[in-house]
Amino acid sequence: MTVQVFGAGNHSSLVNQNENIQARRAARQNQGNKQQMQNSSINMNELGGKMDPILSRRQRAQRKALKVIGDAWNVDRKIDNDIGNRRAHIQELHGTVEENMSILEQGDAHKEELRQIYGVSADSQEQKDLELLEKRRRSFKPDSKIELTEEEQERLAELDAGELTEYQQRVLKLDSDMSIFESRIDAAQQEIRSEYSAIREIQIERLKTHEMVDAQIEADEINAAASKEIIGMLVGEAQDHIDEEIEEKKEEAKDKAEEKEEQEEKIEEQRAEEELQQEQLEIRQEESHIEEETKSEQRKRAREQAEFIEEAQGSMVFTGSGTSDAQLAIKEMMQKMKLLEEDLKGAALDAKIETL
Repeated sequence: MTVQVFGAGNHSSLVNQNENIQARRAARQNQGNKQQMQNSSINMNELGGKMDPILSRRQRAQRKALKVIGDAWNVDRKIDNDIGNRRAHIQELHGTVEENMSILEQGDAHKEELRQIYGVSADSQEQKDLELLEKRRRSFKPDSKIELTEEEQERLAELDAGELTEYQQRVLKLDSDMSIFESRIDAAQQEIRSEYSAIREIQIERLKTHEMVDAQIEADEINAAASKEIIGMLVGEAQDHIDEEIEEKKEEAKDKAEEKEEQEEKIEEQRAEEELQQEQLEIRQEESHIEEETKSEQRKRAREQAEFIEEAQGSMVFTGSGTSDAQLAIKEMMQKMKLLEEDLKGAALDAKIETL
């Protein structure tokens, strides 16, 4: 029968293997705890309530577009206000013209009264000379287009050399007084023409610049550019999301691999423990077997000794001869038997020491 004895070296190797497995598991758990703490720190730093960058970009574009349109609207509104003010001024000027025209009409009525008072007929020479004098006065106006004939000029020279009638003097004095109202009418009409001209120029310039149209085009371009940028941001976010999912899957795969490795290590550890227990059991069984064999051998030797002694004593009793030789043989046999018993004990003790 072949007996396998496990020494102290094999037992120490199994123990060291078990300790190495536990050390690797502890290191992996520690690393996982550190990673979890880092992730928690990052998440806490990200809880700042940041505004959505896409919403922020869209709002900036809208504010910019509204400012462009608003500025154009303000310019357009100023133009409208300017035109409105000019039209209002024109209405005021028309009122001035009408007011002064009414005064002139009253003056004409007064002149007609004077003619009636002085009894001057409408087709008389006195009336004709008065009308010629009034015509010359109107020809002196800067924008007048009245031209006097040679005959009219000769008659005016005669009138200037002579003396005017009282009727003619009063009417000419009234015309002189009315001239201020005529000047007011002329100034108002000139200003009306200027205001209308300015309005036409403003409207023509507006058609050339078309601020609102340009502003709307610029606003559309701003929104279009913002939309392109937002699309780019969305694509970037989508790509980041995909990358995060890929990274998460990698992490999951890594965690599963580590979990699998941990399970394998547990199985290996359990197998090593079972092997260690099996080895210890076999050692105990072997020790028990050796001890049983030793006891059996001792019993066998004891029986052989008893039989030998009994045989030797019987030989001494029945033969009656060779007493000294028999005793010497018995003594020699006893010594050999004793030596054999010590050898068996020593072998059993050595086997126990080797199993420790």
